[in-house]
Amino acid sequence: MPAYDFGRQRQCWQDGGRRSCRANDPVFRQGEANLQNLVPSVGEVNGDRSNMRYGMAVRADAYQYGQCQAKVDFPERTFQPPANVRGDIARIYWYMRDTYGIQISRQQQQLFQAWRRAIQDSGNRYVDGGSSPITEIANAPRRDPFKPQNDSGFNCSTRKIYGQMRSCAEARYHLTQYGNGRLDGDNNGTPCEAICH
Repeated sequence: MPAYDFGRQRQCWQDGGRRSCRANDPVFRQGEANLQNLVPSVGEVNGDRSNMRYGMAVRADAYQYGQCQAKVDFPERTFQPPANVRGDIARIYWYMRDTYGIQISRQQQQLFQAWRRAIQDSGNRYVDGGSSPITEIANAPRRDPFKPQNDSGFNCSTRKIYGQMRSCAEARYHLTQYGNGRLDGDNNGTPCEAICH
């Protein structure tokens, strides 16, 4: 979580930005230095990501960093992280939210809910969504982490709406991989309920 995302919600940020928060706000300093939120990153990617919102960069001209699967859509100010770290990002954001009382936008929450379906070896309250971690893990299909995740034939090259979904499987793909929260109007985890009974 960029310092901007939690700093801007504090009075010190309004008074003078990051420098003011570092000088005057011990809670900000603690959040900024929290090891749960600090992860190694490639400098160029981190600099370009800045404080952009997370999402899916679907435009044809979205910039990709060589072999790194991250993408950035500069005009839309959207950063798409690699699939293998999306669950980590959701958990970090929820941890920071709960630890420091940070507000997360509804759009980002829906995206993180979609990303929470990452397979884990143990339960985590930031991923479970209220279900039993043991049951969820036991019933989850096992995937080879080195195999590309999309063998369904679906893709997110264009954003789709409810009426364009051809099947429940396609709707689930767009909700879980693309984070298209509009498909899950009541936010219960089931997209397009007319076709996903």
